[in-house]
Amino acid sequence: MDNQDLYNTLIRLDGKNYKAYKDIKANYQFPKFDLIIEHIQGDPFASPSKLIIKIPHNVAEFPTELYENESRKIALEDYLIRQFSQACQQISRHRGTGKSGKITIIKNWSRNLKKNSSKY
Repeated sequence: MDNQDLYNTLIRLDGKNYKAYKDIKANYQFPKFDLIIEHIQGDPFASPSKLIIKIPHNVAEFPTELYENESRKIALEDYLIRQFSQACQQISRHRGTGKSGKITIIKNWSRNLKKNSSKY
């Protein structure tokens, strides 16, 4: 599926209840990244939705010396995760009830860094 499929589905679901949004669970190809929607929050108090963004090396264009060995790769991943986490904090706002509008990165990300990030 592509970004237009996601857009059309979101337009169709606008204003529906939480459970209706399970229809967007899929993989979407955007021009420069892939969006994988693995889990959709079932209600405002349920476990949060889980989304993954994969950006190919040729799009990210990080110099190879930043990930030429394991320690540098981990440092780059750590930096990117910290930056993303800060960006999430800036745009995350309470909307509605429960956890609505909350945007965060996985808990304990530093322990899960090696196995959960930068798969591309």
